[in-house]
Amino acid sequence: MIPVLILAFALIISISLVILYRAKKQSQRGALKLEQVQLALDHSEIQNATLKQQLKLTESKMQKIFEDPVTHVLGWKIFEDRVTQSIKESERYQFTPGLLLIEIDHLKMIQNALDKPQSHELLEEIARRLQSCIRQVDSISRFKEDTFAILLAQLTKPETAAIVAERILQILSQVSQISEHALYITASIGIAISPVDGHDHATLIRSADHALQVAKEKGKHVYQFYQENMQAQSKREWALYTSIGHESFFQSLTLYYQPIHHLVHKNIFCMDTMVYWQHTQLGLISPRELFHYAEKQHKLNIITEWMIKEACKQFLHWRTLGFHPNLLAVPVSVKQLESQFIYRLSQLLQGMNFNPEWLLLEIREDFTQVPLEALEKAINMLNYLQIKIAVDDFGASAFSLYHLKQFPIHYLKLDRFLIENVESDPRALEIIQSILYLARKLEIEVMVQGVESEKQLTVLRDAGCVLMQGQALGEPLSSIEMTSKMLAPV
Repeated sequence: MIPVLILAFALIISISLVILYRAKKQSQRGALKLEQVQLALDHSEIQNATLKQQLKLTESKMQKIFEDPVTHVLGWKIFEDRVTQSIKESERYQFTPGLLLIEIDHLKMIQNALDKPQSHELLEEIARRLQSCIRQVDSISRFKEDTFAILLAQLTKPETAAIVAERILQILSQVSQISEHALYITASIGIAISPVDGHDHATLIRSADHALQVAKEKGKHVYQFYQENMQAQSKREWALYTSIGHESFFQSLTLYYQPIHHLVHKNIFCMDTMVYWQHTQLGLISPRELFHYAEKQHKLNIITEWMIKEACKQFLHWRTLGFHPNLLAVPVSVKQLESQFIYRLSQLLQGMNFNPEWLLLEIREDFTQVPLEALEKAINMLNYLQIKIAVDDFGASAFSLYHLKQFPIHYLKLDRFLIENVESDPRALEIIQSILYLARKLEIEVMVQGVESEKQLTVLRDAGCVLMQGQALGEPLSSIEMTSKMLAPV
């Protein structure tokens, strides 16, 4: 009986274990299925998030095609299509489309003084003003960060484009109040008319851009129609632009030196350095044109540092020959005055054992192109290194009395237009005398450039000018010619 009971008990236990095992297996399968379901759900959520992100990016790209996200003017692709359509329609109807490119002068510098919302507000305000100058059939878009494009779709005569351009310049020049900032905006405008200046949208835009560059060179806040000879000028620009920085480039540069005389001490006070470029196809290129294209190519620092190095070598050589000008003057752009350039300049002078007190940097161009704090820091660094500073073209450049008060400047180099007709124009002479008086009070010395005649020389000397430069005192010469002249017996 007992064995039977044991057997029955064992059977029950076996059945129970089988049941438990099956239950466990089912439970594991269920857990596995739940885990698989959860993984599938998680993967689905990731896919949904990715799809949403892609959809958002697509919407953003589509939005940009239709309108500029900041100013809400037409997107560029839509604008190009409208220009193309307008050109095609003009072939059937009696009107011609016109294209205006409007570049806001110094926009980047203005934006640096604003925060991002204020910068956007300014751009929106500019877009609103431009929109107010055109008709419903016309279109407006953004060509670049600082440039807007306007399509005048149905012009009956080109003169209408000039009227619109004048209206734009006038309305943009009205003060823009952005938060606490009162801003005065100016612009340069290039105008091209189809089909004369282009039979397709790309050519028309290119023609308007050529005209815009000419407008900027004229002094800004002006408009300029495209002209055929601009194409030839464009080819010249391209030849210059692509030649700068090539292997043989520096071999084609020549330094010339023009003396600045001290009329009281009767000696050469300073040697003014200028660089000319002998282009293989275009001939002799002036310093002004060379610097213009060097800046576009971002090669200005390299050329200036080469100039300084070569001029310093020549200056040291003259000293070994017993010729001792007080200073060596080299032109620099105000936009070059940043810490890295000044550091490299300091290292260069140190490596050549060149006394920094002998170097005079003639700062040219518009001082408002650089933020005030950065300019002040750079000039203080130069003063710490004991490098002298001159303001070139004083009276024509945007260098204000505030700058005179704020910065430790050593010399003012008067622009040549100030001394035009000084021998016959009493007002011109009074202006020179006023500048001399102000400079003496501020302990700044004045240099006069462009003295072309003995009569000018006499009038300026009698007025109190001491440091003078020009054809009447000596023309620019190469280093060899200048050395020969200095060593020639008197």
